[in-house]
Amino acid sequence: MVIAPTYGECGECSSCRSGRTNVCQKYGANDPPMEPDGSSRFSFVDENDYFLACSTWTQYMVVDSNYAVKLNDYDFPSAHGCILSCAFTTGYGAAWLEGRVRPGDTVAVYGTGSVGLSSVIAAKDLGAKKIIGIDKNERKRQVALSLGATDFINSEGLGTMTVSDKVMELTGGKGADCCIEASGSDALMNEAVKSALPVIL
Repeated sequence: MVIAPTYGECGECSSCRSGRTNVCQKYGANDPPMEPDGSSRFSFVDENDYFLACSTWTQYMVVDSNYAVKLNDYDFPSAHGCILSCAFTTGYGAAWLEGRVRPGDTVAVYGTGSVGLSSVIAAKDLGAKKIIGIDKNERKRQVALSLGATDFINSEGLGTMTVSDKVMELTGGKGADCCIEASGSDALMNEAVKSALPVIL
């Protein structure tokens, strides 16, 4: 079994050598259905009407080998492989690479879908002391707690209190060291900023 990550990497350019494989100069931002020469193996749609990226569902596709990762050598159920190419790496990377979560940190994760839950897992792996999952769907509480969240806020059950108020309450007025917005909600983006530990520059 193989998965197709969003970005390929050559391992040789200056970006790849410095650990920034997401901006690989050779494969990073290529249009996935296109061959390196600009042609495509797709032939069932109108000319230049190709799409193959996040949110594409297909049984077969032709991609450059740099956009394929073989999973057969790893010991986990193949049904779980699909989440690795986007959702898991996005959420885990948000906490690990972008948020730089450290042992003892407080992390607030806005949205506990597949991306947000992956951030919860990363925060736990990285040693965060308090991990606050935030979602309007109460059914996600138990899943978030089972994956490492220490607290869960139902954003629709707060009455007049805002989510950032509740995060501040749970952190003793300090705020979160790292806030990860994984819901796509404009309102929650603002709440995430208000929930963050103040930084004085």
